[in-house]
This record gives sequence, structure tokens and C-alpha cells, in this order.
Amino acid sequence: MGKIDPVVDSKMDDIIHDLQTLIKQPSVSARKEGLDECVSLVAGIMNKAGIESKLLYLDNRNRGNAPPVVYGEIKSKASPDGKTILFYNHYDVQPEDPIESWDNAQPFSGRREGNYIFGRGATDDKGELITRIKAVEYFLKRPEMYRVI
Repeated sequence: MGKIDPVVDSKMDDIIHDLQTLIKQPSVSARKEGLDECVSLVAGIMNKAGIESKLLYLDNRNRGNAPPVVYGEIKSKASPDGKTILFYNHYDVQPEDPIESWDNAQPFSGRREGNYIFGRGATDDKGELITRIKAVEYFLKRPEMYRVI
């Protein structure tokens, strides 16, 4: 783990920027609000990380009934038929109601205070989504630093 710490530390501004970008985009599935916009942001972040992504619509005849899915895949050059690792995250969030319960009444601000980032999805699940994408990105850019067990 000692080798990864400096890499993560040196990229922290990029990690935070991408997380704040996702938080600032409302993606409330209960209201079908901002889902297409957010999935496009996720796909863009994945592509930037080196993960070829595409958008999938579960109901091609009537877009809008099912939230879009972003799918990304990386094939190993050394072992294209090797084992598969699957990550699953969601990019949608719960409604922000009641709005008066928010300290600053801006649930999609991505506000940063010290080591904390506030906003819908910061921990469930946009935060986890960004950390997984970034882990793959750093591995792809510097595979010699990581030992696969």
C-alpha cells in the first residue's frame, strides 16, 4: 500500500474535482431528474481514465422508463481471456427532501470544508464510484507499481 499513497495524494485535486462534478449534477431517480446528464458525466470520467465506456438503455423502445446504464470494459493485453473483475455502483441519489435539513440548503453544491465534501451522493454512491474509477485509472497508467495477487 505504501507505493499507492503518494500517487493518490498527488492526484487528490483531480479526484475531488471529479467527485464534485458528479455531486453538482442532480441525479434523482425517484423524479427521473438528471439521469441522462449524470450518466454522460460518468462515461466521460471513465473514458478520461482509460476505461472504454458506452451507454446502455434497458428499454430501447421507450427511453426514459429505465435509468441509463454506463458500461465500461478493459481487456488485458497480456491475458485477454483472463479472469473478470466486476464493479457495480449507482450514480443516482435519493431526493434531497426535506431541504431544510441541509445545513446550507444546497444538497448539490459539492461544498468542500477541509477534508469533507458535502452533497447528495458524496458517500452513497458517487464517492465510491469515483474511487473505483480512479483506482483503475492509476493502475492502467502505472501497472508496474501494483502487484496483482
